[in-house]
Amino acid sequence: MVSVLQNVAIDCADAYELARFWSRVTDRPLHPEDKPGDRETQVLLAEGPVLYFSQVPESNRSSHLAG
Repeated sequence: MVSVLQNVAIDCADAYELARFWSRVTDRPLHPEDKPGDRETQVLLAEGPVLYFSQVPESNRSSHLAG
């Protein structure tokens, strides 16, 4: 049986800005409907998985560090 990687999900503080960075690095476009402030964005790679960025609240991250 062969497994195929379809998506890579990345939690981050600013989904749109991180997706823009990886869009420039990979020279691939953002999803056409993505815009600044979106909590979920995608970078559409030529082949292989979609890079999926999901904004998570920073308070969750800092509470884990403080505790």
